Amino acid sequence: MNGLHDLGGMHGFGPVVTPDGEEVFRERWERRIAGILNLVAFAGVCGSDQFRRAAEAMTPEAYLTTPYFGRWLHMVETMLMENGVAGFEELAAGHRSPDNPPWDGPVLAPAEVWPAYRSAGSPRRETTLPPRFAVGDVVLVRNRNPQGHTRLPRYARGKSGVVTRMHGCFVYPDTNAHGMGEQPQHLYNVRFTAHELWGEQARDAVHLDMWDSYLE
Repeated sequence: MNGLHDLGGMHGFGPVVTPDGEEVFRERWERRIAGILNLVAFAGVCGSDQFRRAAEAMTPEAYLTTPYFGRWLHMVETMLMENGVAGFEELAAGHRSPDNPPWDGPVLAPAEVWPAYRSAGSPRRETTLPPRFAVGDVVLVRNRNPQGHTRLPRYARGKSGVVTRMHGCFVYPDTNAHGMGEQPQHLYNVRFTAHELWGEQARDAVHLDMWDSYLE
């Protein structure tokens, strides 16, 4: 979507600084939110595409002023309400309503959590549909501006690059995020010169994974 959430290629945000030895979780509540999000995903309530779409539904002000794991909390709450697992009143109260039937989904023992995390379902899908492009093909990215979720970076639209790798067939996030089915497509790695993306002052190159329908 053409929102503030697509920050790639924009000026004014400064470099991404990763301090040496930084902890993954700075506070206890962040660890808990990460666990809850993974639990919701394992339970089959939704997947990563739906979570990203929920984050993109935040207003620009809320998105920029909410800490990273605070956005995760928003995503979890949105998915629980959309899928009828919990209501607003239950989330606000912090416990299940007596009128809401108890959870009957999968329950993992502590020793089962890490193996389940490592073996989580892959978005790769089998297909008999041949790919439209091959390694070495010059492709043009379609200039699409969808209102919903997309994995197509805004800065790459209308730009040309070269296919460098064939990944196979994967779930199409642009439809999967909105409940319109997986509609799997071939996925390609495409190399773009920085000159093509950002003008003559730019150097080096950028590799992007692009779904079939993104390309001409």
